[in-house]
Amino acid sequence: MNLKHLLLLIFCAGLFNCETESIDTPEVEQETDNTLIKKIVYNQGTADEYTEIYTYKDGNKLTSLDASDGNKSIYTYEGDKLVREDIYIDGVLSANNTLKYNTDGKVIELVEYWSESSGLPEQTFKISLSYNSNGTIQADVYRSYEGSDFELDHMNIISYNGTNISSIKDEDGSTEYIYTYDTKNNIHKNIYAIEVLSLIGHNTEFGAYILGNKNNITSDSEVYNNESTAYTYEYVYGDNDYPISATYKYVDNGVVDEESIETITYFYE
Repeated sequence: MNLKHLLLLIFCAGLFNCETESIDTPEVEQETDNTLIKKIVYNQGTADEYTEIYTYKDGNKLTSLDASDGNKSIYTYEGDKLVREDIYIDGVLSANNTLKYNTDGKVIELVEYWSESSGLPEQTFKISLSYNSNGTIQADVYRSYEGSDFELDHMNIISYNGTNISSIKDEDGSTEYIYTYDTKNNIHKNIYAIEVLSLIGHNTEFGAYILGNKNNITSDSEVYNNESTAYTYEYVYGDNDYPISATYKYVDNGVVDEESIETITYFYE
């Protein structure tokens, strides 16, 4: 299985202790950014047009991501925790992802199940997550075929750049997924539990393609034995620094696949 596609940058502000006269200056009220992605349209106005619709509850809790091609993700919560994603392919329940948390609220286990209706052999992947002192996450990936006992399949190291996942590298270094981002507002940034949704998106085969927490992904690259492939995104932004459109390309060892080029249009609520 190719798993998809926390060095935390800490910005310290200096504290200056000054005694000054009180000056009556009106306070500027900070605006709250509640922008939520509502719809994404691919290849708008062409024969290849299709859409993805986002549905929420309780403000910004994502409950479903429904694509016009028959694919759908349904999300389940227990209290304030996202605990399950059910994935439908061509309208048929085909896979699911379940999560477990520790007492600190961190995800410690992500289990992905594929049924035969996914188009792949029935199997389950259990990803055990441990958090290292240097900010990275070790992901031990166990595999079970058709209900057999789990056996260790491989180990990955997940690294972060700020709040965004920057790379996922396997234990022998032969395969690495590298992610780059812009400096603008991620289309998904205000969705509840976005860091968990992003963890699912980066580490499962069928999880919704939700990548990045704060910023928008500009390239999603796989490097295998010194050969690389990448999905790239070029954005056009609105006045509030959210993308309003993008162009998507697939690049194989530096060569753009012209047939892969798609346009993407974003709509917000």
